[in-house]
Amino acid sequence: EIYFSGLGAPGFQPPLWLKGLEQIAAVFFLADFWFARRQKKWEPVTGFLSAASLGYLLVGFILGSTPALQGALLELVSQLFALSGLFYLSVWLKEAAGTDELARFSGAARRAPWTAAAFLSLAFNLVGLPPFGGFYGKYYLFEAALQQQQWFLGLALLGAYGFSFFYLVKVGWKLFTRAEGDPQAVSIRKAPKLLTAVLWGLALGGLALGLCHKTLLRDIITPALPKAFQHWTPPVENWNSQDVE
Repeated sequence: EIYFSGLGAPGFQPPLWLKGLEQIAAVFFLADFWFARRQKKWEPVTGFLSAASLGYLLVGFILGSTPALQGALLELVSQLFALSGLFYLSVWLKEAAGTDELARFSGAARRAPWTAAAFLSLAFNLVGLPPFGGFYGKYYLFEAALQQQQWFLGLALLGAYGFSFFYLVKVGWKLFTRAEGDPQAVSIRKAPKLLTAVLWGLALGGLALGLCHKTLLRDIITPALPKAFQHWTPPVENWNSQDVE
């Protein structure tokens, strides 16, 4: 229902309550950035971040315009890189350090600088800092919201972006600044070469997506958008979602 009403399928006139429900659902997912901040372990943080990222995709379907769908698809690919890397990293940290409590990783960047750098690159992509692909996905979504004067969704996107950015700054600050002699800090062994290669591959994939986003949009994403309704025929000339069981 959200997909077809957002894209404006021929003959589909969604009721007002469905439009309102769509926007509430998008904000519900984006609010998971706040829940991620309240977690004390890496694994649930990554889970809430993945749920929060679905909010961006939902906003793209709700808006339904070409820039919105371009942003949603760019966001989908960038999340593939960022969230896959963060899940790999959270599982390995739990095995390597024997715990995934956030407080125990203060100053960890001094003991595992390459792993910390890979984490920051993945986080930059997820939050949406230029020139990573996540930035351009969110930019097109925000542009589409402004074009359609969807102020509520625009504010929701802006709020989620700002909140996730400051959360990243907070986590990065702890990773790099806590004193090395902290008695609660865990010891982290060197990451396996395969894991390091995977993490950096995913991080560089997000960077390449951002650097090549115009080519991707021009040659792949934009030409594919009209195909969504090539085989779509409404059951009657004018029908309403309330008539669908």
